[in-house]
Amino acid sequence: MEFGVAKGYVDRAGVTQPYASTFSGLYYRKDNEGPWQVSDKWVDIRESLNAVTPLDFVSTGDIGGGTTEAPW
Repeated sequence: MEFGVAKGYVDRAGVTQPYASTFSGLYYRKDNEGPWQVSDKWVDIRESLNAVTPLDFVSTGDIGGGTTEAPW
């Protein structure tokens, strides 16, 4: 079992980031361009979603599964 705290952080540019992304963040790219495009299904249901509902989060939990050294 892993333990950790869901909390925000400061990114490499020094900008404070929240602990969770929201549905509104899913659609923030202009005209749905670039490598983070959403499928038509998500575009179609956009108006039915609560924009401030958390979608994903970051935490301090160490979920890497143990040592980073090779076992051999």
